[in-house]
Amino acid sequence: PMDPRWKVIKEDGTEVPGTDHPSMTALRTGKTVGPVIRGVYHPDKNTYFWLSITAIPLFQPGETKPFQVYATFEDITDRKQAEEELMQKEHRFRTIFEHSPISIWEEDFSDVHAEMERLRGEGVEDFDHYFEENPQDVKRFATLIHIIDINETSFHFFGGKSKDDILSNLPTYFGGDALPVFREELVSLSRGEISFEAELSMLHPDRGKLMLQL
Repeated sequence: PMDPRWKVIKEDGTEVPGTDHPSMTALRTGKTVGPVIRGVYHPDKNTYFWLSITAIPLFQPGETKPFQVYATFEDITDRKQAEEELMQKEHRFRTIFEHSPISIWEEDFSDVHAEMERLRGEGVEDFDHYFEENPQDVKRFATLIHIIDINETSFHFFGGKSKDDILSNLPTYFGGDALPVFREELVSLSRGEISFEAELSMLHPDRGKLMLQL
């Protein structure tokens, strides 16, 4: 472990001296170390391989100081690369999301879909007819939507003090045509359509009534 050619690093890129390798730490402390993630340089391929390492100290009968260490190594390079690629994609998504010149909302409709499936199980097939017969359910379905985030353009457009302030007061921004439009969206979702366009009014705190294109 003291050989400098190991070039062991932590996940943040800092070097790990030989005295702090998992096996050396387990031998010194008498305690199991890991699993810990370490990068080990591969000179032939000129790159780092990522390992999940566990070091277990072994003791002679009656002794409290370990005489050797049993170490296991799991190659997690592929998993590590996949995680890094996912982080890069997430970063690109967040950059596009936040800096888009148009208002973008991230919404979770999973509870809406679950409720639709429950109603289908009870025999509802035509949701257009169902909402015509049960208009109160449109408002109930609206409460099932979870707005996860809005981008910076939305934040400035609504003029709130914070994103949380806007998200908690969204119902106050929309006019009387919001529920009919939402009903159309629900019917569209029930048919398996993956896009929806509509116009509705919004009551801006400073600019009065505005028309929005969704």
